[in-house]
Amino acid sequence: MQPRVYPVMHPRLHIVLSSAVAIVLFGGIYWGSRAWLGERTRSAQVLTYSLLLSTSPRRGAQSPVFEARQGDTVTFVVRSDMPGEVHVHGVEKKIVLQPGGVVKLTFRADRVGVFPVHLHDPDGSMHPLAMLEVQPP
Repeated sequence: MQPRVYPVMHPRLHIVLSSAVAIVLFGGIYWGSRAWLGERTRSAQVLTYSLLLSTSPRRGAQSPVFEARQGDTVTFVVRSDMPGEVHVHGVEKKIVLQPGGVVKLTFRADRVGVFPVHLHDPDGSMHPLAMLEVQPP
């Protein structure tokens, strides 16, 4: 009876193939996780938006929608020729306006959501100026 012959891989070939499989596997995991994390871990930005408030109304003008991501620092630079107060609802930040003045309102966008930005006149009336839409990071 003839002995049975089992094919045996050369020991060095086995190491080379195992290493190649490991490199491909871990490389795929590394690049895949890098792309996945890269989409979700963007660094916070500093965003500046300008608003010009005038006593001359713009007929049919739409309120702008300003975009930010949670964690961003948002600054509204407001130039006004009328008195009042600019208020970002939901963020509870406000600034007082003086005619002919320029003021800045800076805050961190901590919460996700849509936040109206209004002008509050000295007589108590409220006028929409813009919307701030904060997306998840």
